[in-house]
Amino acid sequence: MGVKINGLDSLRQKVNALPGIVKKAQKDALQEATELTASRAAENIQAKHPTGELAGSIKTDVMEKDDSFIGYVWSDKPQAVKLYAVLLGD
Repeated sequence: MGVKINGLDSLRQKVNALPGIVKKAQKDALQEATELTASRAAENIQAKHPTGELAGSIKTDVMEKDDSFIGYVWSDKPQAVKLYAVLLGD
């Protein structure tokens, strides 16, 4: 006499899909945090440099490396490097 479990195949499929769902959620959460950081940085820069050029140069990216994600916030403007140095106290 055996035991029959209804829906076992469906459960296996859902369990097997979990790693992909978690990975996507991690990337989406980091993307949101990176964009929020960039938005706050732009607001702070705009308060000090109201022309908008520096604040508008802020970029974001999320990349995968070694099974984890890294979020980047940067600007390609030379003024941003100078402002960063001032903020750090250099």
